[in-house]
Amino acid sequence: MRYQWKLLFTAVLCLLMICSAAFAQKTQTNVASVNGSMITAEEVDREFRLLEKRMAQQGRPLSGAQVDDVRDKVLENLINLELLSQESQKQNIQIEVPAVEQQFNAFRSRFQDDAEFEKVLSEMAFTEDEIRAKIRETLAVRKLVSLKVEKGLSVSDEELTSFYQENRSVFQQPEKVRARHILIKVDPETDKEKARKTIEAARDRLVKGEDFAAVARELSEGPSASKGGDLGFFGRGQMVEPFEEAAFSLETGEISPVVETQFGYHVLQVTDHEPEKTMAYDEVKGRLEEVLLRQKTKEGTDQYIDELRKSAEIERF
Repeated sequence: MRYQWKLLFTAVLCLLMICSAAFAQKTQTNVASVNGSMITAEEVDREFRLLEKRMAQQGRPLSGAQVDDVRDKVLENLINLELLSQESQKQNIQIEVPAVEQQFNAFRSRFQDDAEFEKVLSEMAFTEDEIRAKIRETLAVRKLVSLKVEKGLSVSDEELTSFYQENRSVFQQPEKVRARHILIKVDPETDKEKARKTIEAARDRLVKGEDFAAVARELSEGPSASKGGDLGFFGRGQMVEPFEEAAFSLETGEISPVVETQFGYHVLQVTDHEPEKTMAYDEVKGRLEEVLLRQKTKEGTDQYIDELRKSAEIERF
């Protein structure tokens, strides 16, 4: 697999966000050389651990069989970043101090206070000047790619319409409903008969014409009570099954029978309904253009890096 081109630009900044003492500077072990500039095992380990953490957060933890392959790809990405950084220096790309300071301040603002910021710097074994240098390097690489790859890129109307026609399923929107509900919770300590009578009494009030939102604010024990029971729009598969079945079987404005789920007793009302549809071309044209431009930029960046590799002296140890 190949990583998104943005990783090349954000890798350094992402490294700065690792807040673990385990990543403090150690005795450096070189694993590769790019035109005489060394990449260390510690750098590879930092980026690998960050990527591993991201994938786990996305529900895609690395298996043992993937580790060596992903670590190799991390090294290749660091080589690519070094090539781009060196080329930005050859091209004499300048980054003004205010641009660096803006990024530095954005990084610093992620921390609660100066004490936490200083603690993280100590754990990472970075100085403020080293962080600024990394930011400057990253901005220079971004500017290089903008000048050498992005400049002049465009997407034609023909490309946009062709992509839309070939990928219409991507723009399919499933049926959705907007509903509100009143919940009377049931747990092992609840008197179920009393809870049932409470929800039935609430439903009777609604059937007689009382305002649903007002009754929900008064009686509902769910987190949406303060919003009059409003749950917003949702599609199939987002709610527990008995609740979903009731919601998708109701006409707009209709009051449901009492519905029992593992959370308790509900009465609900559908307030809006969106049938399944395909988003129109004009609705998605702007986003399509962004997607295709990113795709072209990635392809162009890959080609540019391939050219840099041809004339570079790269060694792996």
